[in-house]
Amino acid sequence: MHGMRKQNRKWWLSFIGIIALFLVVSYIIQSNRPIDYPEFVSESPAPSGVKAFYTYMKKENQSVKRWKKSPTKLSDKSNELLIMIEPFITLTLDDRKAYREFIERGNTVLLIAENPDEVFDLDIQHKIVLSNQTVHTSQGEMFHAKMKHGKRLVETKDTHVLLFDDDGVIAQKQSIGKGELIVSVYPEWLRNDTVLQNDHLPLLVYILNETSNDTIIFDEYIHQKQGGLPFHAYFSLGFLLILLQGGLLTLLWLWYRGKRFGPIDSVRSDNVRFTDESIRALASWHLLGQHYHHSLVIQADYVKHLLQEKWFIPYRKAWHDVSDMLKNRWKNPDTDVDEFVKGLMNTLQKEKINKEEYVLWSKQLDQLRKEVEKS
Repeated sequence: MHGMRKQNRKWWLSFIGIIALFLVVSYIIQSNRPIDYPEFVSESPAPSGVKAFYTYMKKENQSVKRWKKSPTKLSDKSNELLIMIEPFITLTLDDRKAYREFIERGNTVLLIAENPDEVFDLDIQHKIVLSNQTVHTSQGEMFHAKMKHGKRLVETKDTHVLLFDDDGVIAQKQSIGKGELIVSVYPEWLRNDTVLQNDHLPLLVYILNETSNDTIIFDEYIHQKQGGLPFHAYFSLGFLLILLQGGLLTLLWLWYRGKRFGPIDSVRSDNVRFTDESIRALASWHLLGQHYHHSLVIQADYVKHLLQEKWFIPYRKAWHDVSDMLKNRWKNPDTDVDEFVKGLMNTLQKEKINKEEYVLWSKQLDQLRKEVEKS
């Protein structure tokens, strides 16, 4: 017996070791797999990401961080710069209102998007432009930049132009409450594969020099999938694997300790009144003692219990009071319900019946029982 326990323990330890090895290998494989980042994400080292620009800002300004929560949860502080690069989720009215209130509190929002009118109420015009053009600053400086589209901002009396070319305004700023909104229409300049091409970085620095904020925040909320992050995205892969491993080990331990799950099989004696031997003994007592009337009374009483359970015919009502109810439910063409009820009551009221009467009425009660149980 001791040897069997020892062998069983070794088997369990081997099985748990295999599970642990599988989880470790899965973690290593997942860790080495490249992550598929969305475009313009500050964590993305891919060509379409903006990690290079984020790293540059981190070196130039120590107070740089990412924001992945709803704009409604932005701090109530002032003098912060929120950088929004090419949002690709549809912002709700509450989101837009929260961004505007953030500006009104004395903060700055730098929106760099091809279609900024989808975030704030701005007017856009379309022009046909060349691939490379000269960009002018409001101070008279000239830079060269790559242009992929011809969308331009419309200048108004409330806006101050920062960058422009021959076709219109490329970047501008305006005051909203105590803060400012700065808008540019070329997010491509920030990409990892283009930020050092032409004069893209100097142009971005020129725009940033228009701000003087204590804290710089990169908005990553606008790059999440519609509906927010899935539940598992809030935890690291290592933590999820440890959680899974812990769950498996707990199940194995419960299994090893003999715990069981699922429905419990009740003891047979809780469901039946007698054992098979008791039933046979009772039947023999009725037959040998010719207690036919007593047996028929028990059978009729059992059928009345079934009628209440299945057909909702009250048990306490006498047989002659349930005749109409039986007619509606008992679909046996060979049986006249009125005659059945009348004959059964007469038989049950007798003090003693013979074997032939017992067999006749027992069969009819059995037919009624089968009909009730079918329903």
